[in-house]
Amino acid sequence: MQLIHSIDGKKLPLFFTKEQYRYIIEGYLNADGYGKRDSFVASSVTKELLVSIQHGCILNGWRAILSKPTIRKTNYCDHPKPIYRLTINKNKKPTGKVISIRSIQGGTVSVLNTDGDHTYFAENHKHHNCWDGAMYYSKWLGYPVFNCTITGYAQDIWTQRKTSGILQYYDEVELLEPGDIVVFKVHPSTPLSHIAIFDHDLGNGKGAFLGQNQGAPGMAFNIIPLPYDATYQTAFRPKCFSSSQTKPNAPEKPSDGLLYGLDLSEHNGSVNFSRVAQTNDFVILRAGFGWSTDQKDPRFEEYYQQAKAHNLRVGTYWYTYARNLDEAKQEAECFKQVIVGKEFDFGVWVDLEDADHWKANNGNPSGAMQAQCANLIMQEMKEAGYQVGIYASTYPIDHEYKGLVITNYPLWEANYNINDGNRHGDFSHRAVLHQYTSLWRLDGKNYDRNVCYKDIFKDGAKAPKKGAEGSVYRLYNPNTGDHLYTTSYLEAMGVYMAGWNYEGIAWVSPKDGDPVYRLLNPNDGTHAFGPEAEKDGLLKLGWKLEGVAFYSKGNKPIYRMYNPNDGAHVLSADRKEHDGLTKLGWICEGQELKY
Repeated sequence: MQLIHSIDGKKLPLFFTKEQYRYIIEGYLNADGYGKRDSFVASSVTKELLVSIQHGCILNGWRAILSKPTIRKTNYCDHPKPIYRLTINKNKKPTGKVISIRSIQGGTVSVLNTDGDHTYFAENHKHHNCWDGAMYYSKWLGYPVFNCTITGYAQDIWTQRKTSGILQYYDEVELLEPGDIVVFKVHPSTPLSHIAIFDHDLGNGKGAFLGQNQGAPGMAFNIIPLPYDATYQTAFRPKCFSSSQTKPNAPEKPSDGLLYGLDLSEHNGSVNFSRVAQTNDFVILRAGFGWSTDQKDPRFEEYYQQAKAHNLRVGTYWYTYARNLDEAKQEAECFKQVIVGKEFDFGVWVDLEDADHWKANNGNPSGAMQAQCANLIMQEMKEAGYQVGIYASTYPIDHEYKGLVITNYPLWEANYNINDGNRHGDFSHRAVLHQYTSLWRLDGKNYDRNVCYKDIFKDGAKAPKKGAEGSVYRLYNPNTGDHLYTTSYLEAMGVYMAGWNYEGIAWVSPKDGDPVYRLLNPNDGTHAFGPEAEKDGLLKLGWKLEGVAFYSKGNKPIYRMYNPNDGAHVLSADRKEHDGLTKLGWICEGQELKY
């Protein structure tokens, strides 16, 4: 039923009778879900529409007070608009607070709400609320409509789902599939709440949604991107879909014996960890960014608890914005505060990238300064007892950061090569972790996927721990039987990452004394350690000098043990090890080296 009136200087009662107004207003009540209620509040950006209803209330002896407008944002509007509110109470008499009809100049208002549709005409334009689109879809499916009965906004569809009857026709689901009805909270992207139909995933924490009142001319249906973090925890899937569709299996995990996992931040929105755990071994969670704990990732706690509950191994990272060492120091403190009390068995990482170009546009620190900042954060975290590493992409690693100290840390390298969700290329010669795609699909959503080439986190006790200055780190190559002795902690970590076994700190070398040289046999890759005279002899045989390994000085012996069966050598400051090897047939070649 369409009732039209002109307001060009004419009184409304000349157009609508008392009974017609009652019929129109009752239509509004029913359409908005108020039913037989005697009081309600109508809101609109169209003042004329509410004035029309107000005059109809007065004709029927009902109180109707139009409030002054408040300026607020509406969904999909670039600029705030005035919102008018009309408070109606059928049990109270009218007051004198009525806007004169003569204050509204020109325009046409038509009402088409008596049949339960929320469509109305104002200023000669047809308008639809987001509710109309969703309920039109519901009726098209053969289901009833469900009204907004508390606030009058779309959020009521979700908050009142337990009592409205909607769950008789829709299943409540967490993972979105095309055709699901989704309700959005009051959020910067949907200031008045919203309701729409999920179409497909867009990645980067957003989906494409079909609906009305989404900015299209005439409020027509259109598809727009909206963030998942604006949605409520669950959506509504028509039962006619649930009964005929089965959930797809999670993608199969590669059978190459490597570890696979996802890195997650708030941009991923709601994550079904039971599904993630089917084909992943670990997750690495963003703890936050910048130099304030206020910038803790809003999903960090939720993701951490869910990952632990599903027996996934967990790492964490901090996205650094530091441009100088003072800011880096602040970031390290924030990082420690955010993750304190939590256990991480897949590394603590510093994300050294500038994806949003903030650093480039705010001081543009050099690659060397960025590396110093990242190194400071990693040192702070390492001293706090965490296993640390650096995240960066291939180009800056090979150019901006080439030769800098951060390249000696465990590397988590981003290189998509062909970004199609699959792994292409092998970076095991340079990285512990490889982020190889941003398009790994699970249940209609895209994720960053990573492969771990060497599990340096499996047992933190087996990884080298930084010792005092002069500490001699001893490592063993299980493939060749070779032993390596180095006073460089970073070299020890690098060799350990390459597959060597760490056997501990053998002794602490003095700062000076007689140099003990390290030489490499280019034929089989084994090492030898000896004083200058031995060095000269090996050089004549074609061995390569790699420098001074440590110094000999003091009165404590270092035993040089030789296995006559395979030619292996071991240096040991431990008398018990000396005695044990001797019983096994090893020969002590001397103890002239001291510490």
